[in-house]
Amino acid sequence: MFPGSAQLIAGNRRLGRFVVSLTMLCWLAILALVAIYFIDYSILLNWAGHPNFQLFLIIVLSVLAVGWLIMFINTLVIIRRSCWPRACAGSWRCSWCWRSPAPAASSSTAPRC
Repeated sequence: MFPGSAQLIAGNRRLGRFVVSLTMLCWLAILALVAIYFIDYSILLNWAGHPNFQLFLIIVLSVLAVGWLIMFINTLVIIRRSCWPRACAGSWRCSWCWRSPAPAASSSTAPRC
């Protein structure tokens, strides 16, 4: 599973395409770094020791981590969306809040989670 695959299937497809493209770009960058390592690893040592490269790496990894968190939350919203229309009106336990609904006098006053 790639980040963005749930969005491609059931959510915002534009966001899913962007995130899957970004994931592929990250994998391509890792492969390029591995190739540079086998060609001349002193280049990577020079980059790793340079303060500007370290700052760039911190910023990029922080943005990717926040993006991954946003995609995780968005995936949870997509998964849990199936419970929302029913809003605990039935006799089953709501998978969103895990509370059993109270018995209602009429269907118009059904409890909501």
